[in-house]
Amino acid sequence: MGATIAWTELQGRGLLGFLVRKEQKAHGTGSRIEGPFDKSLPAAIVDDVITKGGSALAAFHAVKDAGGDVRVVTCVVDRSEGGTEQFAVLSVPFRPLFSIREFL
Repeated sequence: MGATIAWTELQGRGLLGFLVRKEQKAHGTGSRIEGPFDKSLPAAIVDDVITKGGSALAAFHAVKDAGGDVRVVTCVVDRSEGGTEQFAVLSVPFRPLFSIREFL
């Protein structure tokens, strides 16, 4: 897919999603962060699967570099290959829905 989804919440308006691209594109808006990003709102980085955390870490840093406040990183499945430790180093909560061990 090439992008990680992140969410911010507006009071009374639900969740707003924006995409964080792996790299800035030369076409379109030319922005690494696409969609309704608002640095004044707390954000969550959401990924499907985290192995070592590379994509989610890149998205985390892109949002932080843009002035955003990342409160949590989450994924559907944590493959338990180092991602948890990466986020612990950054002192950001990491909340996977499932661990790969639950499927073995």
